[in-house]
Amino acid sequence: MPENLFVRFSRGAESFDCSAVQWLLLDESTGIVRAKGAGDGSDFQDELNNLQPIAGEVHVLLSTELCLLTRATVPGRKQRQVSQAIPYMVEDDLATEVEHCHFATSSKGGSEYAVAVVGSELMSDLFDWLTTTGLPISTLTPDVLHQPSWPSALVHGGRCWVRTEDNGGVLTNVALLPMLFGSPDVHEVTPVGEIVDNEALPVSITASKSDVDTIEVLASQLAAESFAVETHSTEYSAFEYLCRNFNTNAINFLQGDYKIKRPPSARGVRWQTLAVLAACTFAFNILLLFVQGTYLDIKASRHEAEAVSLYRSVFPNARSVTGIGTKWEAHLRGNRVDSGQSFMKVFSEAARHVPASDMQLISVNFNASRGDLIMQLQASRNDQFVTLARTLLQAGLQADIGTLSQDEGLVKGNIKIRVDG
Repeated sequence: MPENLFVRFSRGAESFDCSAVQWLLLDESTGIVRAKGAGDGSDFQDELNNLQPIAGEVHVLLSTELCLLTRATVPGRKQRQVSQAIPYMVEDDLATEVEHCHFATSSKGGSEYAVAVVGSELMSDLFDWLTTTGLPISTLTPDVLHQPSWPSALVHGGRCWVRTEDNGGVLTNVALLPMLFGSPDVHEVTPVGEIVDNEALPVSITASKSDVDTIEVLASQLAAESFAVETHSTEYSAFEYLCRNFNTNAINFLQGDYKIKRPPSARGVRWQTLAVLAACTFAFNILLLFVQGTYLDIKASRHEAEAVSLYRSVFPNARSVTGIGTKWEAHLRGNRVDSGQSFMKVFSEAARHVPASDMQLISVNFNASRGDLIMQLQASRNDQFVTLARTLLQAGLQADIGTLSQDEGLVKGNIKIRVDG
């Protein structure tokens, strides 16, 4: 896996603005932290040069105290209508006007929706600032949703991240945890104490080793309220613990006007280029085959016309083009009956060996009365005639070498083949 960068924004110690920044570069394949730090926005920007290039994804976590996680039931099937109705369905839970909020939703099935709300001004300022960094942001999610299970609580430094359901939770003071799990609202959204397989579903509380005493007290208080409790300790800080348990299904604020459209990756562009090249190559081959087919069809038509013309000139009285071999043999023999080897058969067998002899065929003469087939050939050496004559003899033909003459470095001569008739 590549190295992913996690960035968390929260309130500063002396400000209600989103001014505190934590960052962590995590190699998820090995679990090794490549870099981490904390400070304000300028500190993070100074560190960016050491963090880039980032091979993996960039996930932004927003402190849950800066947003609201709630639910809404909205009948309807069209997403546009649902998106327009949800803000007014949760209006009573808001501390400000609907127009001053940014809403993100996630379907829970049917008409049930998880809703995350953040101030429009805060969302705009945060998104603009992230854009100036040039980081390829993948998600912007409430940090409490990255606990691995629910109902659960993560305790660190007097603060408590409480996850009450799949996309629900709060960030509060640790002292309020027993009261929070004992409230009717929490019972409404999370099956605290529900019997599953004859066992009560426990509340999982995790804390760093320095807060072990705190969670023991919390566990005792919850047990006194008849809640089943599991306690765990971790060696990581709260931020690193949430990063290592990152929930890819957490509700994402990057919706609507803040939805990010990713440019195609270099790999995607490369595959698209190859696909276009393959399509062009295929189209070119199809066009080439079409052109070749058209050319061969025209050439075949010409040869057919020439063959028909030759056939009509030799056999003017023929009504149809049939039995060409027999008719041509009879024509060569003056319409006499062939009692031996046919001319066509002998010539075909003799001509088959000429290309391999590296000799040039000049002309062919056939004397039907004597039954001789004479091939006039040209070669560069005398022994080529001897070799061809021997080859024809081995093929079962009665071949003899005729007269040979030498002209300008070339040897011309005849090979006579007996055609029985």
